[in-house]
Amino acid sequence: MSRKRQQEPIPTNQPVFPSDHVFVVQFHPRARGVGVGEAGRVVHLHSGDAARFRTCDELLAFTRRVLDRLARQQAGGGASLQPSRATGRRRTAAEGEGDS
Repeated sequence: MSRKRQQEPIPTNQPVFPSDHVFVVQFHPRARGVGVGEAGRVVHLHSGDAARFRTCDELLAFTRRVLDRLARQQAGGGASLQPSRATGRRRTAAEGEGDS
């Protein structure tokens, strides 16, 4: 006698994923061989911040910086994220989030 777990309905008035937590990640093909390498590009859709990365650690560091900045702004009641593209310059993951 097995019991099936009832799934709770997802409220339709709230997104499953908050739009300010969405990233697009593009991985570049490996230089040699078949498959996908660790290097690529990441964009935070809400702010437009973008970075190129060479390792998974750089990818995670970029996403952590963006989400930490978002959390600080939300906690302080600050304005929304300001895109780095407003300066006309894209940061690399290694550069961090300092003003440019």
